[in-house]
Amino acid sequence: KCDWIISAIGQEANLDGVDGDGKIQVTKWKTVNAKEGTFDTDRPGVFAGGDVVTGPADAIDAIAAGRMAARAIDRYIKTGVVEPFVDRFESRRDNFHKITATDLPALEKSERHGITELPVAERIRTFAEVDHAYDDRTAFEESLRCAECGCDLGLACILQDYCTEYGVDQKRFVGEFNRYKVDTRHPFVKIDSNKCIRCGRCVNTCAEILNVSALGFVNRGFRTIVKPALEKALHETNCVSCGNCIDVCPTGALVEKMPVRRSGPWKMDSVFNVCNYCSVGCNITLKVKTPDLFYVTGAPPELGPNRGELCVRGRFGYQHYLDGTRQSKPMVKKGGKLVEATWDEALAAVKSGMARIREAHSADHIMVAASPKLTNEELYLAGRLARAAVGTNNLASFHHLVNEADYHALDDMLGTTLATVGTKEIESADLYIFLGGNPTMENPVLGWQMKRRMRHGTEAIVINSAEIDLTDYASVWADPRRGTVTTLLNGIMAELVRRDKVNQAFLKDRTTNFDQFKAGLAKYAPEEAASITGVTPDTITRIVDQLTNRDKKIVAWYNLDSRIDRATNDLKALTTLMLMLGKIGVDGSGLALMSGECNHTGMRMAGFDSRLVPSGAPLGHERMLGEISALWRIDLKKLTSESTSSLARRMREDKIRAALVFGENPATSPELNSFVNNLEFLVVADLFLTETAQMADVFLPLSSYLETEGHLTSWSGLRQKTNPIGQPVNGFSTVDILKKLCELLGHHVGLDNFDQLTSELEFLSSQYGVHGRIEGKFPTPDGKAHFVLYSDQVLPTRAEVPVVLEIDSRMTARMKLIRA
Repeated sequence: KCDWIISAIGQEANLDGVDGDGKIQVTKWKTVNAKEGTFDTDRPGVFAGGDVVTGPADAIDAIAAGRMAARAIDRYIKTGVVEPFVDRFESRRDNFHKITATDLPALEKSERHGITELPVAERIRTFAEVDHAYDDRTAFEESLRCAECGCDLGLACILQDYCTEYGVDQKRFVGEFNRYKVDTRHPFVKIDSNKCIRCGRCVNTCAEILNVSALGFVNRGFRTIVKPALEKALHETNCVSCGNCIDVCPTGALVEKMPVRRSGPWKMDSVFNVCNYCSVGCNITLKVKTPDLFYVTGAPPELGPNRGELCVRGRFGYQHYLDGTRQSKPMVKKGGKLVEATWDEALAAVKSGMARIREAHSADHIMVAASPKLTNEELYLAGRLARAAVGTNNLASFHHLVNEADYHALDDMLGTTLATVGTKEIESADLYIFLGGNPTMENPVLGWQMKRRMRHGTEAIVINSAEIDLTDYASVWADPRRGTVTTLLNGIMAELVRRDKVNQAFLKDRTTNFDQFKAGLAKYAPEEAASITGVTPDTITRIVDQLTNRDKKIVAWYNLDSRIDRATNDLKALTTLMLMLGKIGVDGSGLALMSGECNHTGMRMAGFDSRLVPSGAPLGHERMLGEISALWRIDLKKLTSESTSSLARRMREDKIRAALVFGENPATSPELNSFVNNLEFLVVADLFLTETAQMADVFLPLSSYLETEGHLTSWSGLRQKTNPIGQPVNGFSTVDILKKLCELLGHHVGLDNFDQLTSELEFLSSQYGVHGRIEGKFPTPDGKAHFVLYSDQVLPTRAEVPVVLEIDSRMTARMKLIRA
């Protein structure tokens, strides 16, 4: 049954209205006379193709003619000139030599799959289909028989574009040629030296951007080629596997090893997005064929803080979305096992389970945990779920709990624990102070940018017990014993006081309590600090000399999540030093507080923290409590005042009996595994069926950040929007899931769309006046920074902790392939 039947057999054209018109020539065969290649007729602006020109022919010939004529028409309209369509230049191996079996990669022999046919005895008795199509399995197996000719970059090769533009004839230049085996040893990068034109872009990228020498020119003359030295595999060199060489290669000699059997080429759409790994907030370009077939390249250099550069996580960290382990169906535990269920069944199980816990205990025996990889909007709703729907202030990130960092270290000093500078200040600083951690490993793109500036003259003080790669370019490297950095900084501050090199005007106008703090520095002499820390008095003196010039713009770098070289009060001591120098809250200088997670700052601004409310204001901020209480229609002040003990303590004391966990996997930690296993009711919402999810009573599949709208806030307060590349495969966005959970637990959110949700969060931030970064006045009650006393007790932390974020865990496992 159909609406139209279109005859596709060749027939004689009907030239009524054309035949006999002297301005359009018609042949004796009753066809229009159109020029070959351009399809234009004698009448200007009139083009013809298909059966009306060729006479009866195949439909595909007419389609091809229409496509080529369309290109000629487009050119004519734009320029007024009729030119034939020129085929794109193709480099063919058989132009150089006859193709033999040795030119093909090693392939297992695979016989063609036959088509199932209806037996003859049955055909004569029926009009049923005789030839049956392949089933899904057979079609897939047949597709894998393809020997895969062509180039991965066949639709985006710059050299091919130039060859087409200049009309290159490859056969004119046939002569001796090199033949190289394709190198696929690197887990993420494929090197095909047969396509290399020795332009040196990849070599320069390694040397100038990253200051490594993974690639170089090998051999001389005609045999010169770009590859790692000594026949090493790329990952056996000092390559950092960032893949930036892939972006600059113009010919496909360096391409990504795709996580699919066939690597293209495909025509892809470009969608700009934000990396969801560390807090730098790099812009990325998603090359999208379909929502389940895409890859990542660098964004245009003019966009974002990364200027087109990416690290290994930003470029290759997307592949877990395509490996087939993503969950898209809700699950409910029945008979001790998780089984697939409908959304209605899963939500009903959540409602009954939460009601049971509330009846047996109270709302204060329930916690809500969420990942710092969720968007601002998702974290805001998760906090609203906890406080307004569940009725508890037990909200936290397990990532924060296992890291044991003081994410509120500067709340008493500066009013909040946020950065005070941005990318512009880092690019113009005269002196860097690096405290602990390793910028080029933890926040690579920003680390590389700072390393390049150090190579070109920017001074730097590196305080780290390990010889990280920045020490080669540092003005001074201090290597204190682990856990003694606070003592070292106190010794430096004491020497600054003795030399009277503190900024007295800044201390008087912008700070309080300095005299009280200053009195405690008297005991720190360079020799005393040296004996405790192991740093020589001469090194301490050199550091002090670097800090005495008041005109220097100083940026101090510190990663909150890093545990490589951290002790309890290092950040307080570093901030105190910067305040004494008058380098916080002023133009050009300040603190760069980094994180290993993309939305650590957004988590603070969304108020997903038991000590904060949405906008990032402290829990005791009366005006903000009133604003939020009015919006949420609850008494938030009463709720938060009833929270008398820390969440970590309540967990240890077995006072948490139920949990809702969004995007985290605490069961990977031995301590938290027993906590999770002891819960009476557990709801896990995640992309994957993690260890924690397998212990859940209800599992809810989340949408990925590539499927939903939202915002991520970088370390410096830069708020960037994510752009979805398709609809959520689970049927609901994470925002929708959170709203549904609020509704079934008795709290009506009342936000009809994404714009209303974003506007509500922006309104709260505007009321408090802090937008992810401290600028100008300090957000303290008196507007000044406060010096506080802290301990210098030597308490080093463990260098490694369990990874409780599944995406990070999967990327860590993939990076082990590089180091193998």
